[in-house]
Amino acid sequence: MANESSDHALFWCGEARKAWGWTRFDSLFDDWKNVSVMDVFCNILSKRSTSSPIVTNADWFAPPPGLLKLNTAEAIHNDSRTIGLGAANRDDKGKVIVARSRLIFGSFNSEIGNLLALQEGLLLAKFSNCMVNVAEDDSSYVASILNSFSP
Repeated sequence: MANESSDHALFWCGEARKAWGWTRFDSLFDDWKNVSVMDVFCNILSKRSTSSPIVTNADWFAPPPGLLKLNTAEAIHNDSRTIGLGAANRDDKGKVIVARSRLIFGSFNSEIGNLLALQEGLLLAKFSNCMVNVAEDDSSYVASILNSFSP
């Protein structure tokens, strides 16, 4: 039994692709075929002053030995007004203990999407009796909210 990788879960797993609503991998790039570089650049600059910087991390870092780590992610599909949520709880060796993906109908921004993904992951952990020792999300917005609370 191999460890689940992010690449496999997000791009190649047929069951995950069904849950996220993807039928073809190359359809991910259909929206970008007719977009000019200048439009993308202007869009980034217009959002820069009002939104938090997004910190992404392609590598998965293990939790301390004996602990579990919850990873969450979201994918917004503006054209279909849906959002895909994903959550996985892994041990310190990277083994997936429990995972779930869910498609929700509605229009959400990225910050709300990340919070919904975190909620989904915490509910998954609760109902599967898995302790969440460490949580990770690719949104600095979510991290700043969680880090603002002191125990």
